[in-house]
Amino acid sequence: MLLNRERLKDFMKKYDVDALVLSYYPNVAYATDFECAWLYKNHKEYMLHPGASANSLQANAILPLDRDPILVASTTVTGFTQGIWVKNVRTIGNASADLSLKDSLKNIDDEMKRVRKIWQSDRKPNNAETIASVIKDLGLENAVLGIDIEGMPVETQTALRSMLPDASLKNCCELVRLIRMVKSDEEISRLGKAAEIAEKAAIESVNEMRPGMHIGEAAQVFNEKVAKGGAIFDHYFYSRSGLELCGYPDWKLERGHSLYLDFGCMYRMYFSDSGFTVMVGPIEESLLKTYDALRETMSDTLEKVRPGVRPSALAQTMQELLRKRGIGTNQGQGHGIGIEPRDYPIISENLQGTVSDGFVHVSVDIPLEKGMVINLEIPYFKFGVGSFHLERTVSVTDNGYSDLTIQDRGRPLKI
Repeated sequence: MLLNRERLKDFMKKYDVDALVLSYYPNVAYATDFECAWLYKNHKEYMLHPGASANSLQANAILPLDRDPILVASTTVTGFTQGIWVKNVRTIGNASADLSLKDSLKNIDDEMKRVRKIWQSDRKPNNAETIASVIKDLGLENAVLGIDIEGMPVETQTALRSMLPDASLKNCCELVRLIRMVKSDEEISRLGKAAEIAEKAAIESVNEMRPGMHIGEAAQVFNEKVAKGGAIFDHYFYSRSGLELCGYPDWKLERGHSLYLDFGCMYRMYFSDSGFTVMVGPIEESLLKTYDALRETMSDTLEKVRPGVRPSALAQTMQELLRKRGIGTNQGQGHGIGIEPRDYPIISENLQGTVSDGFVHVSVDIPLEKGMVINLEIPYFKFGVGSFHLERTVSVTDNGYSDLTIQDRGRPLKI
């Protein structure tokens, strides 16, 4: 189970929420384990109905306070619900399969019986009618409902307000982000595996690098190794000579360069994001000294990680240490990571304002909590001279941090 159920209940009780209605696909997947990005992340309404909106197709998760979630999805993808922990599945629309054949019930397995039962249950023609029906079945038509408006078309929101006139519907987008911020054990396991796959693939891509080789060839090696590890390619980009970020594949590796390399993959819906410095020899001593300053700063900043520390304090620590070590311009920063490439908290020196929706109103400078998974990163672009990068992924523990996988940044990789 991906969902941090105890945290969910604590937040719902704290903010007097009777049920959450999730629509944004990563939130639905997080709440139910329903993995169907193929349809709900990549398809738009106009792709099925020419002239329709560019809204993403919509699945929903309905989370009552003291009962298991209910998943709402298209009948077409009922098979994607196999193996998920949520047992109450409501589908929209009719099945495409021919159910009329007399011999169709012979020798079918339990999974096919489960799907057939779902297909034969009462179905509504659209998401709004299905959600409203579930809410009424739960006896919550007069309740306080958190609505995930980020993934819900305005038309659906309007229809729900009409169908549930006595319910209090409030935006809960930020509330859900705060719940997702602290990871469950299963999430940390997947994040660790994603980080491990990406790290090994990136090192192998560097081992293949040679002066005169196109950087795109190294990216292809990374892509292949990620796939072999059971993950999906997310990104592989670089910076040379302090030119900041680039993905142009035909640049040729040149001697004497210090390269920023940033890479990541996705393993079972969870992201990795990391990076290191690659030096193509011969290397000037000054470049190694710059790298050492970044490495020492990363190490010293990680020692400040613990529950209660504010992200801005971590960023300020990075800035102060870098200035003391002779590096005045940098981008020391960080972020949470999870079922999206960036989760709360955001780690930055200038964090001002509030996180607000229909329920929460808190500072954007959100203190670290045990169970968060964060990235600290120190890129440095020295224009015309070289590019550098250090990025680490760690989980916050009771008294500090724990590495998700081995990410050795003791020295740059050399070719």
